[in-house]
Amino acid sequence: MELIQDAQNARQVRQAMRLVSPFPVIWPSEADCQRALDDFQTYHLSHGLGLLDALIAACAVEASKKLCTFNVKHHLVISGLELAQPYAKKRPSIATAIRLQTRHLRHAPLNLFQL
Repeated sequence: MELIQDAQNARQVRQAMRLVSPFPVIWPSEADCQRALDDFQTYHLSHGLGLLDALIAACAVEASKKLCTFNVKHHLVISGLELAQPYAKKRPSIATAIRLQTRHLRHAPLNLFQL
């Protein structure tokens, strides 16, 4: 769902769905939801753990599955969670970096202290 959420057009949605289609869906149990809530309450403010990240982590721990993510920083506090980075990230080209920065600036609040 997060891949679809980040998609900016229908083509990217289709690409995301093709990427995950070989994998089984692991639905959260009541115990997964409780663990996610506990972890979220404990680590949201101190470590920036998001609600969906807590739920995904709880499901991975319960299913004894490795969680492949680039968001390692927020997940390090989850006990019993095995993490792996899916692949080495390449540095973006200058054109890509400028496009991403421009997109970020359009949506970022203005900070007068940065002017």
